[in-house]
Amino acid sequence: MTFSKPKASSPLRLGPLMLTHRIGRVLDLEPSGRAEWEAQPNTDRAFTGGLVLSPLLCVLPSAAAPEQGLHTTEQANRWRHIAESVHAHGGKLVARLWLDRQPKGMVEIAQSHLDDVIEAYRRAAEHAWDAGLDGTEIVVAEGGAVEWILSDRGPHLPANYGPSALERFKALVEVVQAVIATRETACVALCVAHAVASQVHSRVVELIRQERLAYLHIVLSRVDEAEMTAWRTHCRSRLIFSGPFSITAAVHAIESGLADGIVPLMAA
Repeated sequence: MTFSKPKASSPLRLGPLMLTHRIGRVLDLEPSGRAEWEAQPNTDRAFTGGLVLSPLLCVLPSAAAPEQGLHTTEQANRWRHIAESVHAHGGKLVARLWLDRQPKGMVEIAQSHLDDVIEAYRRAAEHAWDAGLDGTEIVVAEGGAVEWILSDRGPHLPANYGPSALERFKALVEVVQAVIATRETACVALCVAHAVASQVHSRVVELIRQERLAYLHIVLSRVDEAEMTAWRTHCRSRLIFSGPFSITAAVHAIESGLADGIVPLMAA
């Protein structure tokens, strides 16, 4: 009798990246900056060959995470060392590019400020490629600046963007296009919080298709099959969910076809 291999353990292609299995993880760093598997090399063997996401990496200096970014050559050099460690374990490392809200009290954003934001994402992507990382995610989650800009309660934008969430979406498109332009054959993906993406659902799916992004990563606050089904129904691109998944729930989501991959996160 022949037994088929579980889908969760089967290879997955994300743009130019080939993974050996479909359950990923977010990389934890020690205060020293070492990846935890460098300190404990016998751990995390189950993640060998899989998708490894960086912590949120600020594209501009941030008071919220002053040491955790990808906006200087020194930071890129640090991530080069981490990427080498991940590759030695067979993993593929993707930088999660993010921007803190700056400044907090801003109620209006000038075109020049938006241009600076777009340029910051472009430079961070260049640093990621220079450091030998395998891909980049543009993160619209975790209360960041781009998430705030897309919100109906966000700042006033220049007139050519408009007031609604759908019209504001143009700012995200410009960020995505700037990152893609740094290396058109690279793995570039979009990571969006479900609460944000649900407001601009059709535009998110359209953006993934039009810009040929490697995958769409939806961050869930809870494991909800109805929400996952809605995304799976409309998104024919590679679809990854992260959230408080147990390994059993992660495997079920993949085997049932709701997700192409899962990144379990610790529940808050």
